[in-house]
Amino acid sequence: MTDNRQDFLAKHQANLLDETAIREFSSEVRGQLIRPQDSAYDEARSVFYGGFDRRPALIVRVEDATDVSHVVTLARESGLELAIRSGGHSVAGHSVSDGGSCSTSRG
Repeated sequence: MTDNRQDFLAKHQANLLDETAIREFSSEVRGQLIRPQDSAYDEARSVFYGGFDRRPALIVRVEDATDVSHVVTLARESGLELAIRSGGHSVAGHSVSDGGSCSTSRG
């Protein structure tokens, strides 16, 4: 997938959430919310096996099961694709999505 396509997908998915929804979601979760403009974004989106350059619109490092529930609800209500990750060891790259949301454990 070319960078232009990735940028398009990320922008499209990010547009599914407006700033008000992101602020509301941020106030509900205890974990860390990471967005593309944050300095921690590139490290948070990387996976153990290289070769996957996916750019989720939102990454949440969840603290507990309640955070996981909030992430699943956000994905369902907003239509964002959801990738769940614990360690990022998916050989096929399933632990991160292009433009969707990615939920990770604090690890």
